[in-house]
Amino acid sequence: MIYFLFLFVLAAIIAVFVYLSILNPQLVDIHLGTDTSLSMGLPQILLFSFMSGMLLMALGSLLREGRRAFRNWRESRQIKGIQRSDELYHRGVEHFIKGNYNKAAELFSGALDKYPANIKPYLRLSEIHALKGNYSEAIKVLNKGRQFDGDNLEVLFKLSENSFIQGDLAGAEEVLEKILSLDREDREALRRLRNIYEKGKRWEDAYRIEKTITRLSKGTADYPGERKTKARVKYSYAMELSRKGDVDKALKKLRDVLKLDPGFVPAHMSIGDIFLERGDRDKAREAWEQGYKKFGNAAFILRIEEMYLKEEEPETLVNFYIRLVAERPDDLTARLFFGKLCLRLEMVEEAREQLSFIESHGRTTPYLHHLLGELHMRRQRYADAAEEFKKAAGAGRTLLIPFVCSNCLEEFSRYSPQCPSCQEWNTMASKAQKESFAKTESSRKASGERPSSPGKSRLAGIT
Repeated sequence: MIYFLFLFVLAAIIAVFVYLSILNPQLVDIHLGTDTSLSMGLPQILLFSFMSGMLLMALGSLLREGRRAFRNWRESRQIKGIQRSDELYHRGVEHFIKGNYNKAAELFSGALDKYPANIKPYLRLSEIHALKGNYSEAIKVLNKGRQFDGDNLEVLFKLSENSFIQGDLAGAEEVLEKILSLDREDREALRRLRNIYEKGKRWEDAYRIEKTITRLSKGTADYPGERKTKARVKYSYAMELSRKGDVDKALKKLRDVLKLDPGFVPAHMSIGDIFLERGDRDKAREAWEQGYKKFGNAAFILRIEEMYLKEEEPETLVNFYIRLVAERPDDLTARLFFGKLCLRLEMVEEAREQLSFIESHGRTTPYLHHLLGELHMRRQRYADAAEEFKKAAGAGRTLLIPFVCSNCLEEFSRYSPQCPSCQEWNTMASKAQKESFAKTESSRKASGERPSSPGKSRLAGIT
């Protein structure tokens, strides 16, 4: 059918050409140059134009078909490359899981050769470099992947993580800002940015970010924990303000910390420290004494000891302990530290009274035995002293009672708001307390015991 249609069209064209040639016998001169011309009839010119148009249409159609064929060939090749890349990637994952990192890296590199825009091999290669501690290579690999997908969150998060570990805080911050430009409420990115500010001691910036995280966490299971984190970061910001001399603002921030987390002992401690720096010893003592009565942490009474002993006012310190023991006769921790102070001041009988009271209530620790040994030495009862020192194994040879972190159980000679070992906050207490030294009033009442006298008669004359 198409063949006959073609013949019909061709015959029609010839007929029209003959008809036009009969009606238009005149010739037209076409000048091709200054000395060259060509004479053609009008029908020939029309036929030439028609055939030229047909030829151009055929060439255009041929080019379109050629482009389409080339595009299909390229897409087919790309699909095969993607398939081969995925195949090599999955084989690489199998070796990665088995711990064959070198073979896995070889396969991941092969996957990228087949299809460089495949993001997954870049991520795995970066993990292998990071596992080997080669964070700079991990960053290079991730940056190559970023060229193909600059908004890929997994690439960006790993890039910020490796930059942070390597110590490139500015680089990590830049990547996280990129993530936040895509979503200002990405809490994971905000947390990592806060960690960068904490690492760089940029406490005001860290606090600003943590306020945002806490606000975004309302109504979620993370909210209580974020309030505690906000208290910790705000505490560090307050300490920075204090170091810069803005103590009034620092005190306000510390009081705000206690509203967020009433059990944050370092804030109570630092309020007293700031009062002492301002020369207001009474307010410092009141703050520490209130903190001790609220939490029972011996660090508070040690602060009071340090203050009075530094000012060479041991009698004021003794009177403080007398009053404290009178107010809290069942507070064995206060009695332990009072007895230790009495030994330090060579008040042997007063030390005996406090330590014997503790011993009579059956709550002993290695540190109590150590103090009892020192007491017997001063009373020249050497056999009893030797026996107590045997019981005090592990307590050390000084009167220093260390602090212990409740998280990692490391011991330290001084109180710290943050554990130097595990970096946890608000975990330090005296080791005597951690060994369940203190006996609460409620437990005493439950057992039917009656509180004993704090020994006013012997100590009343000390001024």
